[in-house]
Amino acid sequence: MKTFICLNSLLRSFIITISMILCCQTARSQSTYYDTYAFRIPLTTNNTSLGIATDQTNFVALLKVVSPNFITGPCSNPTGGSSSVPPFAIIDSAYSTSSELFYQIENWDSTTGTIYFWVRVPTLYKSGSANGSNKFYVYFGPTGTPAVSHTSTWQKQTWSNVTATAGITYGGVYHFNESPSGAAPQFSDGTVNNNNLSTVNTGTVTQNTSSEIGNGITLSSTSVMAIGVTGMPNTQNDQSLSLWASYPGTPPNTANLIVLENSTNPAATGNGTQLGILVEPAVTPLPRVQTWRWANRKTPLVQYGTAPSSGVWHHYAYTYKASTKQSWLYIDGVMMSGPTSDSANPPFSGAVDMVSFGDYINNNIGGSGLHTVGGQNYTGTMDEAHIVGTTLTADWVKAEYINQSTAATFTTAGAMQTNSARASLVAGYLTYTWKGVSTDPANPGNWTNTTTGVANEAPVNSNVNWVIPAGSANYPTLTSGMGCFGLTIGSGAYINLNGNTLSVGCNIYNSSGGQILYNSSSSSVINWNGAISSQNYYGSNAAGTCVLGGMTINNSSGGTINISGGPVDIYSQVTFTKGSLAIGSSPACFTLKSSATQTANLGAIPAGSTMTGTINVERFIKGSCPVDLSKRGYRLISSAIYTGTVNGNNVSDLSWLAANAIITGPAGGGFFSVGNPSTYIYREDIIPSDANYTTGNFKGVAAINNSPAYNIGTQKRLTLANVNDTTVTLPVGNGVLFFFRGNKVNNGSTGGTKTSLPYNYPEDVTFTNTGTPNTGTVNVQLWYLQNSYLGYTNSPNLANALNRGFCLVGNPYASAINWEKYNRNSTVSNSSIYGGGGLSNVMYMFNPTNKQYEAYMQKTGTITVADTTTNIDPGTAVGSASNIIASGQGFFVRTNTNTQTLSFRETAKNHRSAFDC
Repeated sequence: MKTFICLNSLLRSFIITISMILCCQTARSQSTYYDTYAFRIPLTTNNTSLGIATDQTNFVALLKVVSPNFITGPCSNPTGGSSSVPPFAIIDSAYSTSSELFYQIENWDSTTGTIYFWVRVPTLYKSGSANGSNKFYVYFGPTGTPAVSHTSTWQKQTWSNVTATAGITYGGVYHFNESPSGAAPQFSDGTVNNNNLSTVNTGTVTQNTSSEIGNGITLSSTSVMAIGVTGMPNTQNDQSLSLWASYPGTPPNTANLIVLENSTNPAATGNGTQLGILVEPAVTPLPRVQTWRWANRKTPLVQYGTAPSSGVWHHYAYTYKASTKQSWLYIDGVMMSGPTSDSANPPFSGAVDMVSFGDYINNNIGGSGLHTVGGQNYTGTMDEAHIVGTTLTADWVKAEYINQSTAATFTTAGAMQTNSARASLVAGYLTYTWKGVSTDPANPGNWTNTTTGVANEAPVNSNVNWVIPAGSANYPTLTSGMGCFGLTIGSGAYINLNGNTLSVGCNIYNSSGGQILYNSSSSSVINWNGAISSQNYYGSNAAGTCVLGGMTINNSSGGTINISGGPVDIYSQVTFTKGSLAIGSSPACFTLKSSATQTANLGAIPAGSTMTGTINVERFIKGSCPVDLSKRGYRLISSAIYTGTVNGNNVSDLSWLAANAIITGPAGGGFFSVGNPSTYIYREDIIPSDANYTTGNFKGVAAINNSPAYNIGTQKRLTLANVNDTTVTLPVGNGVLFFFRGNKVNNGSTGGTKTSLPYNYPEDVTFTNTGTPNTGTVNVQLWYLQNSYLGYTNSPNLANALNRGFCLVGNPYASAINWEKYNRNSTVSNSSIYGGGGLSNVMYMFNPTNKQYEAYMQKTGTITVADTTTNIDPGTAVGSASNIIASGQGFFVRTNTNTQTLSFRETAKNHRSAFDC
């Protein structure tokens, strides 16, 4: 949309290399840089093309600049992602080296990088002037708040104090660049008078995006008008009217282009000035261009007997000199008629307080037609209309036409000049490109400052952008922590973090097949430490293109880190300090890795931060192949993600187990093979029994192929057969008993198989659980209860004393948690793990080696900070039980009433990546 744009916001990154015609001429030398700006481009105008014989004083010239650097985007992009044009200053060093010229932005197209701006030039030199051409500096990229605030009000002064006559200000300037469908008034006046125009309720007004200067409007049986205008030239005073117009065919009827009127007189005796195309049977020749006084079109002020050709743009200009009652008419910069003088037929006297484009205004005082479209309407397109209360000279009109019709070539630009000291102060102003002489990123010989063109210059600080292109003999390997603003990695290129932290203030572009390597070090970290609302990782879908020990979310403005591509693999820790993390849809892929030596953790998410999107959470389970069957057996597990929400509870499914291991169950349940259940969910309200696999407190999962997958088939409470006779959901925070056989492939380690004697030895398996990570507070609701209380059944009719109150729960997070944080504060909101109603501080883990449940009893008495952070087993641990509960691990707690609860907080998390199930 074409509007006047306020430029008082700070530019974040504005490095311009304007793609205009390079010229050997430069602006007059200016040794110092104006204000706090870091960059400047010398501009030269093509005064020879104007063909004028006199200098023009305070002339408003149009400069059209097309540059890819004006296209919206973050990091190395000049706009820094801003939605408004960044500030710049225009200096005419022949006029002043410390005062800016007034300018007005007409339009900025952020998709093509096109800017139209108008500049009030103190003296526009004539063609062949001894002064040569006009030369300016365009400054941009301020390092602080500019001395001049380029507000819309400031810009409107561009059209004040024009020409050599003191006090001349345009009455109205209309770029017609806004959308006609907007709220009235739709079209802004570019001058300080604010005589804004509105559409009327007849005919149609549409936007034309291919007009002479950017956008324009197309009229059909209508007009755009303003009532109660000020600052317009009165009808018998000096005045000049001009605009661009193009009609599809020669008008068949009289058509008004510009009309000035007084609102207090009726149409029959009203006064005003009309510029348009006359088609009047009683007048010849026809059609013709003319300006006429109100209701006197047969006796025009000035006329030209041939209407311009249709289908092309033409510039129309009318000027009037009151002292001699002379009129001139110009078309396309050429005087077609004038001066004409008829002292008996001057314009009617009167104050102009209405202006209309496309028709006159019906001024039927007191009647139904008050201030409506008159009827001599113009059908066609128009653009850039100017009204000023002075008599413009032939050279001025010609200069306007040439300048506006050839704006793209009227200005040429020299090479951009940079104040490097200033540019280094602002993030994204400078870009450095890797050369690869060695692997040391601190070696100046490895870099070229591509913004300034200086070779062998190391990045001066972390405000600059890095570009690592393909084809280098060496690629950067960090030897210490470093930082950059934006990072671009070419196809086949890489950067090796090598156990160090790289801080990034904007985006990482790695979508072409480059790599970020961690050198098998959990200390290899990307630290997102920007101060902008959004930072992004753009990656390809190739494996191994972004492998990190850790990632830190540390955006000082609380912005969001968006993973827009993948894969991104984390081997140790995701740490949240400030800001949020959002994982986009496919091909974005974010994985917390797990191995025999460590499992990645999703750290505590502080208040005000969030994590959204789908991730992969891996869980490594140790096998015992090729040695023996010792690791074949049961595990207590839980889910760190959820795949649906039912009745307000986030729920998970068991597809992640079935995808990586043999799961057995009854026929029709979607299992690997038919057999006894190998996954169970627990309820304590049943008499314990080990008569067979389906008769006790562990209810066998009997179907995993329902839709949606989180509708899990199982046995009803008193069903003893291995059948599916009910469907339940599994809220996060519940535990599952899972029989581990290794992966799904028979490995030949014995003469049998994974499911037949002699059983194959189980190998190591890494499970991948995909879904939305469980974050925030998790209040445990057991799968078989309809409330938030844990299970406790004490009935004389139920002999369940041995298992009464035992509840199988699980760590809900993609992180280890620390049981020593249990009930360390007395309130729900303050406790990391809270057991309400007096729930015991003892929990029970299952040891898969000795097949026993082993207890961990929280430390009593005085504790230290280390007890709840780094110490292992500060309380009493039986066997392999521990205060650290790994991600994906289930465990038991025991209640002694039916009103006890359990909940988990983000602060329960503990970075213990070495723990596995």
